[in-house]
Amino acid sequence: MNRLNESGMTLIEVLAGVTVAAIFSASIYGVFVSGLSLYEKTSSLGQARDETDYLATMIMNEMYIQKPDFVIPYEDGEKSGVMLRRFSEKEVENYLIEQPDTSDDTYIYFEQNRIVFDTITADEKTSGSPEAGTSPELVLTGETIVLQPADSYIRMRCQADCSEGLPSGIIELNLSILPGNSRVAETMDPIQLRSDFGY
Repeated sequence: MNRLNESGMTLIEVLAGVTVAAIFSASIYGVFVSGLSLYEKTSSLGQARDETDYLATMIMNEMYIQKPDFVIPYEDGEKSGVMLRRFSEKEVENYLIEQPDTSDDTYIYFEQNRIVFDTITADEKTSGSPEAGTSPELVLTGETIVLQPADSYIRMRCQADCSEGLPSGIIELNLSILPGNSRVAETMDPIQLRSDFGY
């Protein structure tokens, strides 16, 4: 007499196992995707903050290196920023001080989504009338960030009219940026880095 082997699984048990496995898989996948998304956002924001700090440091270093005698607001079409004017060194001869009417002008301005540094020397001025931006020394655009030109600025803070410039005062710098990663950028507002420094 042959006996049938009845130790297998029923259809209901198989379906129950598949359902439980699907639920666990969906939960694990959801945790994995949200963890990956959080890592991507944190990484992009970290890189964006580092690069924004670098841009602000470059601007402050330029101010420190130039040691301007005068700072003048600068506007020209889409260009907006400041001009640092440093007078030429005085020449002393027979106890008389001769001050030639020359100066080096360094422009730091925003143009669209980039920051431009351009110096026009006294020699360049005497040889012609150069225009700021024709041959900039440094252009910062950002590799991991997108500069928001509408909200980014470098300007003088003045109690009264300062269109002619001032020998001392406060410069306000505001960098409005989004991470270069478009998936992260579309889910957030721009980051604002604000800094004020004296000259």
